[in-house]
Amino acid sequence: MDYQLDVSAVNLDKIENGRVPLAKLLAVSTRVGGRRQSTAPKIDTAKPATAASAGSGAGFPGPATREIRRWATDAGYEVPARGKLPQSILDAYTAAHWTARF
Repeated sequence: MDYQLDVSAVNLDKIENGRVPLAKLLAVSTRVGGRRQSTAPKIDTAKPATAASAGSGAGFPGPATREIRRWATDAGYEVPARGKLPQSILDAYTAAHWTARF
């Protein structure tokens, strides 16, 4: 952040001799650079990790994606190594495990 100070002859003498504290200089200075602070309220969007949600992804509640990837690979699906799983794989996993439970 950059500030612009009044450095007239009288003020410059006070600054150079240390008779003006830095806090007072900053209080009466003009801010001329740096990022402006937002006036919007700050919202904490971080969610604490729990054992149940770790690795399961935010968009698909249930088993960990690594378990779904392993199943899909064993079932012959072409599965990306990283990133979001295609909805078709999630649907197939759900269908296969839903019928297996009942």
